[in-house]
Amino acid sequence: MLPGQDPADPVFEFIEEEVSFRIDEDGFDVEETFELSGLTLEASVASNRHEGGEFHLWIAAGETNLFRALYQFRHGGVPRNVFGSQGFTGLIYLTHPEEGGDYQLICESLATGDGAAGGGA
Repeated sequence: MLPGQDPADPVFEFIEEEVSFRIDEDGFDVEETFELSGLTLEASVASNRHEGGEFHLWIAAGETNLFRALYQFRHGGVPRNVFGSQGFTGLIYLTHPEEGGDYQLICESLATGDGAAGGGA
């Protein structure tokens, strides 16, 4: 914040949003698209016996690609939250290229046990 700026100004607004989807079968293939505060998030999870599991995450602002990642995990499971409270991706920082807003996000598995089939993004 710069001198003279008001902390109550909406430009400094903090918004927390959560999106999730469930994966619950062997050989699953799930794709979801979410619109969050001017960004489009596309997440997909796929698994098969031969290649294990994959979680793809794409984040865009309009036609501008801001982030793209692939996370791989063992067959029949979900990604492990290797970063503790910051899920399996760690903390991801983005800045909206047109609106200038700053974003922080994590992706975490909501699995209840080793090999449990459940997840969130």
